[in-house]
Amino acid sequence: MHVILVARSGERLQAVADEVRAGGGEATVVEADLTAPGAASALHEQTRRDGFDLDLLINNAGFGTYGPFVGIDTGHEAELIDLNIGALTELCHRFLPDMVARGRGKVLNIASTAAFQPTPFMATYGASKAYVLNLSIALNEELRGTGVSVCCLCPGATRTEFFDRAGMRNTRLQQARLQSPEAVVATGLWALDRKKAVAVSGWANKVLVQASRFAPRVLAARIAAALIQQAG
Repeated sequence: MHVILVARSGERLQAVADEVRAGGGEATVVEADLTAPGAASALHEQTRRDGFDLDLLINNAGFGTYGPFVGIDTGHEAELIDLNIGALTELCHRFLPDMVARGRGKVLNIASTAAFQPTPFMATYGASKAYVLNLSIALNEELRGTGVSVCCLCPGATRTEFFDRAGMRNTRLQQARLQSPEAVVATGLWALDRKKAVAVSGWANKVLVQASRFAPRVLAARIAAALIQQAG
């Protein structure tokens, strides 16, 4: 596959592109802030100009905020919504019509196990991932029979920079056994191949998701709060 890598950090993207090329693949780097007005449209136009027909769109860009809702910076929350919800939605709007016209294509939207219950102290993040989950399921159903599918991948706590960026050091969730990024990727690719609408990565996470569905939402929120709060 020819991989098109998009993010704000050009240097780090180049390092990933070098890894792709070293493995025998091809890579193009696009340095862009997806929260900027018109960024998704510009990316779509650039791929068309460069002659790329996207077979797979992976919406992985996103971040979390942490702390009591009343104390979190409003601007930071707005940026989270713009990226986790706005950019993802616009990218789907731009690229899905092309896929439908060709009769083939796949979209992998990255949500979280936080999508399945309220998440106190990460209230906006959890709500944004619930949006991604429900949007993905709806789109996958709408696209039935078109040759195009949409899958929502829901990882649990994963060994990435997420916790550091969100300021979640010393939380019970961060201290739990974290999945490797490779394991999460493997689940996502498996789910794409089987045209799954939703995939939860890891057996422990699957158990927690199922349990949250049967627990009263207030109780689920209380349990989530205990996991997310910083360990005393």
